[in-house]
Amino acid sequence: MGSSSVAAPQELKRSPVVMDTGIQDLDDLFGSLKAVMRSGANSNGAAAAAEHPVGMHHSNDLDKDILKISDDDDNDLDGKVARQQAIFHSIEKKLHQLPKLKNTFDDLSRDSSSKTLPPANLHEPTAPPSTKPWFQLPKQELTDSLKRDLALIKHRAALDPKRHYKKEKWQIPERFSVGTIVEGTGEFFSSRIKNKNRTNTILASLMADTDTDRYFRRKYSEIQEKKTAGKRAHYKHVREKRRKL
Repeated sequence: MGSSSVAAPQELKRSPVVMDTGIQDLDDLFGSLKAVMRSGANSNGAAAAAEHPVGMHHSNDLDKDILKISDDDDNDLDGKVARQQAIFHSIEKKLHQLPKLKNTFDDLSRDSSSKTLPPANLHEPTAPPSTKPWFQLPKQELTDSLKRDLALIKHRAALDPKRHYKKEKWQIPERFSVGTIVEGTGEFFSSRIKNKNRTNTILASLMADTDTDRYFRRKYSEIQEKKTAGKRAHYKHVREKRRKL
């Protein structure tokens, strides 16, 4: 019992802790300290711990990385522990001076818990319409081209001899909209308009059609002949016959 108690400080001196002030890895520092403390505790036993208390209580305290120093007569051991504690405080101070890492992962749960969704309303649309309601047609500005197209719609019965429309007193509406008819995929060969025949107005589309243009010219000549028959034209015809005689 006495021999084991006397050999305790000698074994501690045989395994000194070599510390370097330039150590940056905190895990290596704690690992070396734990190895020294556990080797001294295992070799001395319970008697060495009772006769030479050096402030190291139990391995559980070492696992918590806590160093407790009590009053000891051995100056060498106190100096080593003091140096170890000084190095530990210097490393801890440097760690506190390091910049903090910005981690947004913890903020995600905080934001999700703080934000609450509004109650759902089934009677209102999810998104407001980008334009006014469809039944509120805008007022159009009557330009020259638009007036010609409206006149063609009003007198559409005279455009095609094979189509007949009911006579009515059609007036230009106050609100209307102008659109473009898009053919379906099944009308590629039946009622598709070629790109060279596509125009921006109704009048231009009628003038581009050869059959319609031919019909207009024939009707115009018939109307002119009917208007010029008799009256002044008849008098000119009589004068020409007198000159021949």
